[in-house]
Amino acid sequence: MNKEKVEEELKKIWNEICISHSDHEKQAAWEEFKLRVFSSIKKKI
Repeated sequence: MNKEKVEEELKKIWNEICISHSDHEKQAAWEEFKLRVFSSIKKKI
């Protein structure tokens, strides 16, 4: 799986789990999560 596909799948799961939160809260949480996860992956490569 390429990075974009992984990110897309994680976002789908994230949105399903966080259904009780507003779209703004979900987007903010997703951006924070994405920065932590994908920035650490870049450093390891």
